Amino acid sequence: MTAPVFVDANVPIYLGGADTGLARTCEAILQLARRNPGACCSNAEVLQEVLHVLRRRGLDLRARAIVVAFDLALSGQVAPVTREDVLRAMELDLPGPLQVRDRVHLAVMERLGISRIITFDTAFDAAPGIERLDPRELAAWREPVFSAGA
Repeated sequence: MTAPVFVDANVPIYLGGADTGLARTCEAILQLARRNPGACCSNAEVLQEVLHVLRRRGLDLRARAIVVAFDLALSGQVAPVTREDVLRAMELDLPGPLQVRDRVHLAVMERLGISRIITFDTAFDAAPGIERLDPRELAAWREPVFSAGA
């Protein structure tokens, strides 16, 4: 079995956004994840980020619903962020504008043996050994990720 694909925070965050095209794409990704347990995972920092961003936008009830739906779509495959992950994130020698949260995600992915991430964030393109799967290109990578063909 192949390693799951990490899902970044911007996927569930766009479910609460005004761009209905992106929201539909993100909903399709979560539906595919729900139908294919084990295909996707994330970490606790992503849940926190989704909650933080949506609540900051005044979407308190929507934030709660999206975090719960995201967790359910991942079949509970949400990894903890450990002290070691944070220390590793500080050590990562990465080019480009990756934010601290992104570096923590990469450290968790490294610990879990994951090299693919579903994200709109092009800063991940500069991370060596990481394959970024752009949600807007779902048709191009859907089958390899969701091999059950849901």
